[in-house]
Amino acid sequence: MTLMVDEQIKKRGYEPITQLFVPNSDLVETASYLANLDINKRMNRIYQMDIEDAIFDTRAFFKAFYRIHNVPYLIRKKFNRYSLRMVNPFDLPIYYENHPDEICYGALITDFTDRWGITFGGIVLNKIVTEFTSCTYAHEITHSLLDSTRGAIREYYNEEVISLVNELILASILESDERILRAEDSRRIFEIDTLCKELQDYHRGAMDKTRDDGLIDSKYLISDVRAYNLFAEYYYGSIAVQRHIVDKINKVMNGEGNVEELLGEFMDIPATNNEGVKLIFSPKTTKYFKRG
Repeated sequence: MTLMVDEQIKKRGYEPITQLFVPNSDLVETASYLANLDINKRMNRIYQMDIEDAIFDTRAFFKAFYRIHNVPYLIRKKFNRYSLRMVNPFDLPIYYENHPDEICYGALITDFTDRWGITFGGIVLNKIVTEFTSCTYAHEITHSLLDSTRGAIREYYNEEVISLVNELILASILESDERILRAEDSRRIFEIDTLCKELQDYHRGAMDKTRDDGLIDSKYLISDVRAYNLFAEYYYGSIAVQRHIVDKINKVMNGEGNVEELLGEFMDIPATNNEGVKLIFSPKTTKYFKRG
């Protein structure tokens, strides 16, 4: 059974949300401007590849950058019986679904149990395997590490930040010409632009959305912008800055600190989203999306 967002927030131990996010005009205008730049509208060819190679790339990335802890795997048996095993996240089973219109589709199968808390049943990837697949897999592996570490994320709106940053770091090292990274950037800035407009319409009553729809859209918009603000610090940073960011992410994924503390080092965020979300593109992020 799928839980309502407010129930998920409670189960995950996040701060409750009393205010829904309303995009400000500066954010909306900047997102539209960046999304319509020729460099971000350019088509970047993405090739199909073998799933073994995609998984290898993701494994190599985590081996080089991070410590990995075991995560709770919920095993379904006959007659509605279950058992729990702590496993390396790369040992979670992978299931493939056909999503021809969502080349980067991925999902972490999550169960909220009374006995064991948050558990995972596997990872879903697109049956169409491309050069994006290793990045998507890294995204979901990151979720498993964070979601099984209570306190790593305090705010629901920041749930996607570190998963996206890891996705971007991996994309940045897969090809020296940034072909994969630029394809990812184009997809994400279009997503940000679309979410800005849809949330504006939602708050004007011009779009029929539920509270859950508004919360989910807000999460992806806020996480996307904050992730790019952090990744821009990594992208333009010195080797020392890059190592610092990776070290902080490593600690967060392993229960030493939280996402909000990491973000607070590089951007102005409120102590809680109920104080009002301050969401802007940093100057480095704007420069990043305009790079030649």
